Amino acid sequence: MLFLPLLALPARLAGDTSGYWQQQVTYQITARLDEPSAVLSGHVRISYVNHSPDSLSDFFVHQYLNAFRPGSRWALADSAEGRDRFQHLGEPDYAFERITSARLMGVPEAPD
Repeated sequence: MLFLPLLALPARLAGDTSGYWQQQVTYQITARLDEPSAVLSGHVRISYVNHSPDSLSDFFVHQYLNAFRPGSRWALADSAEGRDRFQHLGEPDYAFERITSARLMGVPEAPD
């Protein structure tokens, strides 16, 4: 197993960076906790710069909290398979994420 990392080592030591690029992303998170109601809310701004040589046709964001709420595809699959985990939770026992706006090169776009 040790021979695989060693095979890649000479190219890196030689400083070969042809074809190398790296994406750029920054996150600005503003959150607030309403202690009496135990509700955490916030906003996130994601700024992404594509440094690759290719155009991107899609930008995906994983909204993990949305999987763990009633009515999600995961909750429906659990119900269909007889598992009871979170599909019957009520307010305020679940969280969610919602994308409300997007911009492409400064131009407003409708998120889908």
